[in-house]
Amino acid sequence: MNYRIDIIIDESGLDYSDPHVQDNITDILARFQSLPLMSNNSEVIENWLAHYLSSPFSKDKDFITGVKRFLNINKKTPLPMNIKFNGSQIQASRFFMQSGDIPSTNAELELVKSLRQVAKSSVYNVTVFHPFFPYIDQFAEVYANTINCLFLGTVIVVVVTVVLIPNWKASVMLVLAIISIEVCVIGFMVKWDINLDVISMITLIMCIGFSVDFCAHICNHFFISEVRC
Repeated sequence: MNYRIDIIIDESGLDYSDPHVQDNITDILARFQSLPLMSNNSEVIENWLAHYLSSPFSKDKDFITGVKRFLNINKKTPLPMNIKFNGSQIQASRFFMQSGDIPSTNAELELVKSLRQVAKSSVYNVTVFHPFFPYIDQFAEVYANTINCLFLGTVIVVVVTVVLIPNWKASVMLVLAIISIEVCVIGFMVKWDINLDVISMITLIMCIGFSVDFCAHICNHFFISEVRC
């Protein structure tokens, strides 16, 4: 899917009439456009600053006056919504860029990371946004959440086992059963090319419960045998 990327510069007091600032903004937009998954088609870029500088209104002595006249002429287009004024200054502005074809979920994640990296390295306060970004952020957190949930679930199961079956050998057997089943499931995920997402994370966590159910009778039998002995 293709994404329409919002690029917001929220820098109060930034002098857009300064040629140095204009060059910096042009350079920032060029860096976004040069990313691997971004479209190189200049026709899909919405850049109000470039449109203004190429219009006759850029010859006005006062920059803000010329911008407002330019926006008034283009009031039936989306351009006026891309600039927020604060009196006689531009408080924030917005630009649009288009992504290329996104082949997979991992490519989406790489796109978001690269966009945010460029925004972070910019000289101004730059933010990138798309309504789908919060959903893509979930995939970025899946790996860490999976590790935390598996570790926490294993610890809780071992504690409960120690309380109900106070035998350290039974606890060791349970931990080994959990590890072996998790390794098998992860191995089949790799073999079948199953990505680690929210659904597969839940499946891995559920494997802890399957491990307990598989090992409970063995541990219980082992503990009873030790007591009888």
